[in-house]
Amino acid sequence: MPETRQEFIQTPPPQYVSEPWDCPQSIENATFTINVPELPHSPLLGTLNDRRLKALPELPHSLLLGTLNDRRLKALRPLRIDFTKECDRVVAHATELDEFGFGDNLAEARSDLQRAIVELYFSLEHHQDRLGADLQRVWNILKGKIESRP
Repeated sequence: MPETRQEFIQTPPPQYVSEPWDCPQSIENATFTINVPELPHSPLLGTLNDRRLKALPELPHSLLLGTLNDRRLKALRPLRIDFTKECDRVVAHATELDEFGFGDNLAEARSDLQRAIVELYFSLEHHQDRLGADLQRVWNILKGKIESRP
């Protein structure tokens, strides 16, 4: 078994960390320890450990959501989704609708948000004659971006 050494990675400061869970208020100076095998140094590639640590995946700041994965609904225009990371969870936020999805990774958070938007659409459609001003605004946005399939 190859010999191992400890590498220390300092995380960059987050855009923000909110307070809903029991997580540290700031991870600006947090340090994580991981064990990586000692690999030989190559004059062409440098130390392979250094290259592997630089390739850690980053969360995209936002994307456009063009499908809801529900056969009953058709997206007419995409919704902008912002992503953040809080503690060990990914949060997907549809800012226009103020709707959230959560997951252990980006795909789970996006799927959870898609389900939430579908539920919101059908709930508002069912109660559209009794909506207050704020929910009426959300319903108007949804009607402009999503339609029911016949």
